[in-house]
Amino acid sequence: GSGTPAGGAAGSSSSSKDLSGGGGPQPKRKELSVEEMDNKVEWLISEFLATRNSGEFTQCMAELGAVNYPRFVHRAVTRVIENRNLREERHGLAEMLRCLASTPGQAAEVSKACHLGLALAMKDAIEFESWSDSPMLWANFGEFLLEAFTRHVVDGAVFEDLFPASFGAEFPDQARAFVVELLGQVNAKAGGD
Repeated sequence: GSGTPAGGAAGSSSSSKDLSGGGGPQPKRKELSVEEMDNKVEWLISEFLATRNSGEFTQCMAELGAVNYPRFVHRAVTRVIENRNLREERHGLAEMLRCLASTPGQAAEVSKACHLGLALAMKDAIEFESWSDSPMLWANFGEFLLEAFTRHVVDGAVFEDLFPASFGAEFPDQARAFVVELLGQVNAKAGGD
């Protein structure tokens, strides 16, 4: 099914313009709350994994509006890195963002949203010391980043935005663990895993 979940883009209609920007200016969209976005993220990821319908996904994102892209990335990345059982969702999210970035006229906006959303996810992980509750956090984050990088969703500059200078000084073991996990992911991918 393709219904909109609770907390979805209320008030959006099927007559919304697509992401190509055709047909005139987009109406101003409201920024969704964290709860509304979490509901939307869960629904969009599950719907995409069930159907692999990139057109439906990009239309749903168009209805959300670019104002919500960074929060979508933030909340979606947080969801997929905090739970080790969501491997398919980590790969699916990377593919979803590739589809969105491939939409005509959206590459720069999506890249900016991905960098900001990833930085916000990392900020939350550091602030709440998420590795305490999610021991696979760095492995999951490395897996997602590698998928996003190889699908050309993010570039190497994302690492400049991800880690505040204080992270390595304040949490040297966690910084080292992340680098080790990321390099392990790269090595596994290079080895055909």
